[in-house]
Amino acid sequence: MPEISAAPQSGTASAPDAHGRRSATPVAYDFRRPTKLSRETARALEIVFETVARQWSTVVGSTLGGQCQVAFLGVEQSSYDDYVNSLPSPTLLSVFEPQPHAGSGFLQVPLSVGFVAIEHMLGGTGRGPQPDRLPTEIETALVRRLLDRMLAEIPYGLQAVTEIAPRLRSIEHNPQFVQVAAAMDMFVVASFAMTVDGAQTPSTITFALPAAIVTAAVADTAGEVLDPETQAQRRAARTAMSGAVQDVPVEVRVRFLPLRLTSQRLLQLRVGDVLRLDHPVERPLDVVASGVVCARGVAGTQGSRAACLIVSASSSDTPSGTSLGKAFR
Repeated sequence: MPEISAAPQSGTASAPDAHGRRSATPVAYDFRRPTKLSRETARALEIVFETVARQWSTVVGSTLGGQCQVAFLGVEQSSYDDYVNSLPSPTLLSVFEPQPHAGSGFLQVPLSVGFVAIEHMLGGTGRGPQPDRLPTEIETALVRRLLDRMLAEIPYGLQAVTEIAPRLRSIEHNPQFVQVAAAMDMFVVASFAMTVDGAQTPSTITFALPAAIVTAAVADTAGEVLDPETQAQRRAARTAMSGAVQDVPVEVRVRFLPLRLTSQRLLQLRVGDVLRLDHPVERPLDVVASGVVCARGVAGTQGSRAACLIVSASSSDTPSGTSLGKAFR
């Protein structure tokens, strides 16, 4: 859908000019890219990311053995395509999984910051000229430690909005080659100014999460950033509920592969008839709970009872034929 420009009709507010007066000039708006966050969401995220900035200042400084200042610059909503195109290349783009949520998140740090950090970790001052190249494997391993430490502070900062446990998946250097989302998928992008001891000027780093994760979480809390005591109470209630769910009895079945019969053959079944099963002898049985295959097993006995010996704890695992010593009775 192209951008649409329309003159404001009666009762439609247009943008004010420099003197506070409403202008009759139509304003272009691209309905494919709703880049505005609500005031409540933006305010909640500002508080969250200011906390992240303070944590990063402490953690990065202690990791590098020097001084580090991180200042929160702002937060906006952007499409994946716009975000990727705004990043420099090459750069240090950390792609992580925002567990337990779906999708991918990003932590982008300029190469200059990465090389200054590497020099600090190797005992240098970081004040000399930095190389204009991609990091080696050893340098990448060093900077990965720093990125892991930064991602580890995200759960503390975002706990007022949502629970998240970032797991670093990869470090990319060319954002254009990272295809983990559709071009028009919306992301919440936070920008920070980082100054590491030895750097002449602040560098801009960015952190991005799928907008659906953040906006839904903020909507659940009605834009309210809770105090630590309330957060602790909610976490305790969630933990208690999760523990109680673990004790709920679940009906578990062990089944062979289904057998296909014609309607005529089915109607002709009589007591004593024998049906040949199409289940291969070498194939384990399906262990099913609520219609979902959760494990594989082989038929057997335990004492005088029939039993199923689990040989694979996941339906996607390839059975190895070895016993895990766990049986359903």
